[in-house]
Amino acid sequence: MAEGIYKQVANAYGPEMPNDLLMELFQSRTTPELGWPAGKPLPDIEQFVARDLLNEVLKEVGRKVTK
Repeated sequence: MAEGIYKQVANAYGPEMPNDLLMELFQSRTTPELGWPAGKPLPDIEQFVARDLLNEVLKEVGRKVTK
């Protein structure tokens, strides 16, 4: 699943991709039709993003910081 999301956004978005867009992409792939078990809750995808480190680096290089 992560590879599919990466392939879709790798050339279109930088590391400052907003959380809501990341969540929307993730949710679009977690359907029973695509193999996600019905009724299984979605994990908090922010646990897989080192957002503090990412924001620190983005500030250092003068890029927009996401929430």
